[in-house]
Amino acid sequence: MRTIIAAALATQLTLLTGIAQADQSPVPSRLVWNEQWQRVTGWNLAATGALAATSLGLTLGTSPGRRWTGGILFDNAVRDAVRIEEPGLQDRVAKASDVIYPLLAIYPVVIDSGLVAWGVHGSSDVAAQTAVISLQSLTLAGTITITAISFAGRQRPRELGCEDDPTNTRCDDPGSNKSFFSGHSAAAFTAAGLICTHHAELPLYGGGAGDVLACSLGVFAATTVAAFRVMSDSHWPTDVALGSTVGAVSGFLVPRLLHYGFGASTSARVAFGPLLTPTARGLSLATAF
Repeated sequence: MRTIIAAALATQLTLLTGIAQADQSPVPSRLVWNEQWQRVTGWNLAATGALAATSLGLTLGTSPGRRWTGGILFDNAVRDAVRIEEPGLQDRVAKASDVIYPLLAIYPVVIDSGLVAWGVHGSSDVAAQTAVISLQSLTLAGTITITAISFAGRQRPRELGCEDDPTNTRCDDPGSNKSFFSGHSAAAFTAAGLICTHHAELPLYGGGAGDVLACSLGVFAATTVAAFRVMSDSHWPTDVALGSTVGAVSGFLVPRLLHYGFGASTSARVAFGPLLTPTARGLSLATAF
């Protein structure tokens, strides 16, 4: 088990120490934002701030009671097949996921935008655009996750039956009813999606192998987090599946839908703005293809 945890942490260390070295092609001296892409606007910033405020309010203002217990669909079969039985080892695997996912979550903002785009390439424009895009996706995934957790009240699988065992201290865990759905998985796959999307569109590591490796290791690290959440009996498999899906949509799809588009042949664009007419006030959503 130590080997598995060490390998997962080594993946993060590899990302954080500059995997661009895998590509021998010269790194451009400056990145340039493609003006065909949709730039970040004040509305993007306002929406991100509103989502962050909503998340904070739900986190501070709600404490979910137990409304949902037990597995559904394939939960019980997968749980029985992959969970670790020994409680001490369960805790160590859970703590490993606690270490990996925040490192992965900060990577698109701190490393790709701050260290590489701004520090290495000297492009404050690309750094600002990609940083806000990343924060937007991470905040969106976080708000969706916290909203679900605040109202679903699903008991974690490792705490099933603890009410009947007075010696089981896990029943006292304030997070015992926060299983649905997996925030670790949502954040990890959002970050992996952002890494893949930014590196697909921008030669942050010079293009080629370095950028492909960044995406590959990001997806591997996110998958490791998701697997560890089930192995440690912290979440039901459906919690992890939904969290990973929310993260993939937030990290892969949302940046393309709002900013990058889907390539020259399908350059979809979505724009938010104020709606001010004689009969209506609000926000408008416009799409173009």
